[in-house]
Amino acid sequence: MIYQIFVQSLAIIALLIWVSSYHFKERKSILLVQLASFLFWITHFLLLEAYTGAALAVVAALRLAVFSFKKKNNWINKPIIFWAFICILVIATILTFSNYWVIFALIGGIFAIIASWQDKQNKIRKLFIPSHIFWIIYDVFAGSYGGAISEAVLGLSAIFSLFRKELKSKTRCATSA
Repeated sequence: MIYQIFVQSLAIIALLIWVSSYHFKERKSILLVQLASFLFWITHFLLLEAYTGAALAVVAALRLAVFSFKKKNNWINKPIIFWAFICILVIATILTFSNYWVIFALIGGIFAIIASWQDKQNKIRKLFIPSHIFWIIYDVFAGSYGGAISEAVLGLSAIFSLFRKELKSKTRCATSA
């Protein structure tokens, strides 16, 4: 019982780190804070023996590390890099395939790659929402209840952040009119 509490709490720690990322203004900051949270996700999934979740979290951490430098290095902007990460994700899923529910993690991972490839914060947030939905499904099947709760909170946080930015934008427009 204590072991399960510990394992699930790792997902909650990852959640707290990740949620803070949605409130940063710059793309690089968002991605780097999310990278830190993946250290907890990887450990969480390994301890649950959810190896596809762990493998996809490793790929996601690598993706975020590379994509955070997208604006500085032109080679990262090439579509081959985007597609390479999709291929790595598919290969990692195949190598760790244990049940059909891992397909939900794969789809969630693909949405996360597409989101991370974007340059605008609103697009990043919007594309992470379906990623969170697919990861919730995977988490429930994998026994990652802390992960499912975390993904639900992350999705709601992304939605809240979008509404908050929209409200600020409308308020600015109304006061300048």
